[in-house]
Amino acid sequence: MTLSRESVLEPRRKPLQARSRVTVGAILQASARILLAEGRASFTTNRVAEVAGVSIGTLYGYFPDKESICIALARQILDDDRRLLMEAVDAARSEDALRVLIHTLFSRHRAERELRRTVMSFYIASGFGPEHDRLFDDVVRSLARKSSHLLGHDAPSINPIRLFTVSRAVFGVARAMAEQGEASDLPLEPLVDEMVDFVRAYLRGFPQPSNPSKFADCLS
Repeated sequence: MTLSRESVLEPRRKPLQARSRVTVGAILQASARILLAEGRASFTTNRVAEVAGVSIGTLYGYFPDKESICIALARQILDDDRRLLMEAVDAARSEDALRVLIHTLFSRHRAERELRRTVMSFYIASGFGPEHDRLFDDVVRSLARKSSHLLGHDAPSINPIRLFTVSRAVFGVARAMAEQGEASDLPLEPLVDEMVDFVRAYLRGFPQPSNPSKFADCLS
């Protein structure tokens, strides 16, 4: 039986016990430190095991190679993005929630952008684009359910095509901050202000599309 590239890059086993989760966490933290401080040339399983303080056999018990560690790092970044965005929105006052959301998103993409760019580009190139899209759409749907908190109770309902457009615009700017040098150098607070104004104007200031029904399944 021929294994797909995606299955080959999957971790060998999932850390179910607390001790195993600590070990995997140490491996991922060490990998991130190496990629940030030493670059991809130094990113080897032997170097990761050394920095993580585990044996190479222990590392191979969880990850077959360094590529599978990159995939796990990408998934960790995405999981952390979702958790921190939801926590930030839930903790914010309604009048501040949209700005807090965008500020958190942009800050996440600006921080350690070299690491994010490295592991996320490998993640997508390795065939995990559909998984990334599913996770992205899940985050968008979760945020859409909080629209009254983000936009105010008098905000108009967001139809699927408008949600699709505005979410891609916001996340597209965030990704540019990680991937494009000129975007990463822009001052954060004015950029956040600009995007907050854009979202509010787009969702409140324009008439609804005349026939949104044909786009109703775009995020289903």
